[in-house]
Amino acid sequence: YQITTFCAPPTMYRMLIKQDLSKYDLSSIHHATTAGEALNPEVFYRFEQYTGLRIAEGFGQMLDGGLIEKIDLGKDELFMVTEKGRHVARELSSRHITSSILDESLTKALRYLNFRKRGIESKCTIEETDDGRYMITCGFLEKGKSIFSQSLVVDTYDRAKRMKQNFHERPEAIYRGVIALLAGNVNYLFD
Repeated sequence: YQITTFCAPPTMYRMLIKQDLSKYDLSSIHHATTAGEALNPEVFYRFEQYTGLRIAEGFGQMLDGGLIEKIDLGKDELFMVTEKGRHVARELSSRHITSSILDESLTKALRYLNFRKRGIESKCTIEETDDGRYMITCGFLEKGKSIFSQSLVVDTYDRAKRMKQNFHERPEAIYRGVIALLAGNVNYLFD
């Protein structure tokens, strides 16, 4: 079966990372979750290293741990981050931890975005705009559905053509660069 969401207790993830995961096709999995007990960081990072997926911890753990609280609005429910949750978030977003996670995830982006294995195609088009400039739109399709798209307007057709060629030659560099910028890791451009 080509499952897209994998949910298992931390014990199962601990057993999985002891295996040679390259023997298994996990490319259909887009979400990994766990609950029931604490997941140690080594397991989290090793699983992400192989699959490119971050394991999300079950919602109940955050509620039971006092990181979020439930607000009852009649037939609707709202969840709000508590002061304890904000404190944990501040600690986790310290410069050292954030940089470490960003650096690791950027270096693993290619593993996650394995074009051949996941059947991902790149596409790029150039269109002339009404004011005589050129819009270049580049993106990735997985099973015919867009998973990434970026448009830029440039002054000349030659420049648009060079950008299109660069995108087709090094799509992973474009993807990683955009992810780095969106994640706030501007240093990626200068590394």
